[in-house]
Amino acid sequence: MRPALGWFRETLREWGWRHTGWGLLVGSLSLYNMGSLLMGFFPDIDYFEAWLFNVLQFGMPYVFALRVADRAAAAGVPRAFAYAAVLLVVPLGVWVFGPLLVPLIGDNPQWTSRDDFGLAAMRLLPFAIGTMAYAHWRHEHDTLERMRAAEVDRVRLEQLVQASRLLALQARVEPQFLFDTLARVRDLIERSAASAERLLTDLIALLRALQPAAGATASNVEREYALVEAYARASEAPALQAPRLLLDADAASAQAQLAPLVLLPVLRHLAGVAPAAGWHVQATAAGERLHIAITPVLDQESARAALRSVDVKLLTQRVAAVHGPQASFRVDGGGAAPGLALDVPLSLLQHEAESPDR
Repeated sequence: MRPALGWFRETLREWGWRHTGWGLLVGSLSLYNMGSLLMGFFPDIDYFEAWLFNVLQFGMPYVFALRVADRAAAAGVPRAFAYAAVLLVVPLGVWVFGPLLVPLIGDNPQWTSRDDFGLAAMRLLPFAIGTMAYAHWRHEHDTLERMRAAEVDRVRLEQLVQASRLLALQARVEPQFLFDTLARVRDLIERSAASAERLLTDLIALLRALQPAAGATASNVEREYALVEAYARASEAPALQAPRLLLDADAASAQAQLAPLVLLPVLRHLAGVAPAAGWHVQATAAGERLHIAITPVLDQESARAALRSVDVKLLTQRVAAVHGPQASFRVDGGGAAPGLALDVPLSLLQHEAESPDR
């Protein structure tokens, strides 16, 4: 009993103009069918009154009952039972709703109890056919929705797996970089213990930044920016530090998910090919998209050459593996405004279960 009351309350809460429109249509069709068979016996009938009776007796209750049946079927009630119960609208409309409407709308003095049975018999067949057709359509629709949801979940899981793999790959420190940095620490110890300690601190900070947080399955813009800054300090690369490199992100984009092993490799490559160039990285969130633009601010000519040498194919694969086919990675090394543009959804692919009323 409680689930049924809950289905009734949910249906009432979500009732809208669309449902009202369907109720008006069903009531009008009911009147048309009734008129083709019965109205010849009542030439002086008030058609508006008859239409209003059909809408309130059958149209609105029938649509409401279908929505309740949808919820019942979604909750696990056998579909045959749930939609068969919809046909109770016919006897309820004739012997319950109809008499309740008489004081409000009026009565037909020529109408008899025998006509009630005739009306119920006439309504039962078309309503049964309509309910069977709707139940079949709803079953097919729900099956397609489940298949779509399963596919979305599969793609999302695959994206999370790819992001986790890239995070694990990102956490691996290049042996040559580690050995070179430790060698620099050793050399600095003899000349300046403070400088050696500072470099060792920067290296430890980089190693910590490379490790993903416990349970993390994706990276974000803020973390990728922190990685670039930590790498710049540990490598002592001027091209990756201010003022040659500026990292900007608005509040909405800072926590947006971003594929690992994209931003840092790109900036390292650009700094290696064009060390004299300066770069501005701007992350913005607009609508449901995250946009990251990398544009040169110094030495445009060397910047163009550096952009043309970017491994677009590898980076595009990484971005698409995490963000899906809607992501785009573009490099323009020859246009009037050279730069790199990364455009991805604000979050990994998600699916929200649709209400059975939709």
